[in-house]
Amino acid sequence: MPNPTGLSLAIATASAIAGAVSSVPATAGPITVSHSVALNTLMQGSGSTINFDLNNFLSTQGYTAAEVVGGAVSVFGFSEASYGTPQYGGNYNTTTYVSGSHNAYYSYYVQGHQSCSWWGGCYYYGGYTAWASYAVTDYNQVSDRDVTRSDTVADQMRVTVGNTTRTDKADTVSSSAGSFGGYLYDTATGTGCYNDSCSHTSVYHRERDVYTAVYGALDVTQTLDMSALLDLQADGVLGVGVSAPVGQFNLNKVSFDLVVQHQIAQRLNAQSSSTVPEPNSLPLTAVALAAAALAGGMFRRRRAAL
Repeated sequence: MPNPTGLSLAIATASAIAGAVSSVPATAGPITVSHSVALNTLMQGSGSTINFDLNNFLSTQGYTAAEVVGGAVSVFGFSEASYGTPQYGGNYNTTTYVSGSHNAYYSYYVQGHQSCSWWGGCYYYGGYTAWASYAVTDYNQVSDRDVTRSDTVADQMRVTVGNTTRTDKADTVSSSAGSFGGYLYDTATGTGCYNDSCSHTSVYHRERDVYTAVYGALDVTQTLDMSALLDLQADGVLGVGVSAPVGQFNLNKVSFDLVVQHQIAQRLNAQSSSTVPEPNSLPLTAVALAAAALAGGMFRRRRAAL
């Protein structure tokens, strides 16, 4: 027997409603949310694992840790130049020049002699030591010297997230030299010799600072592996291991780029166990019941007419 027109309309209406309900996607599209934590920590040696509780951040974005489906962690640091004990290089550019002169003395012996006058009288004069002076040239000696301050260690930053470990190292090399200062007195040679007959040489030097260093930014970015992802999903806390296997560096910031996706299907399952229907479902339910009642009434009138 042909279906009544009203019944067809009711079935079509119910089908449209069912289609509208079934067209709701099981999950919403994934998005990326970002979060950064500023730090100021000097890392030396083995370092430690830093635990980041991301629950509060995720809740402000409307998500839970269980809804994190991927992401990456970026760790940023900086390797400062750390100079050791200054090293004094040998003298170079040594120059010696005349600075003046001083008087030195030498002695000589005058022989005794006899002197006689014309009237026949004689007198004997004994010998004696006499002194004479002469000029001795003096000198100044000057030289240059470098005071070297160096940090040639390429500091390293090692980051472990989950089962993945990566390392970055400082690779900026610089060398610079300052200006020479004034001359500094060192010593004098040739003084104190007999009769001051030695040439005096005054020794001076001047210094400049020379810097050589390896330094620079350190950064490591790595995708969350399965171990890290499960760790984060479990309780919203992610451990990031940071260490300085070589040298030292300042840990500045850790950033998280988390891919999250609403688990709508899970939420609908949880809602279906509740006795209180969602407000948005009430209009759909009313329409479905009205369509069923209309179809039943029309079917009964059709049978009575026959």
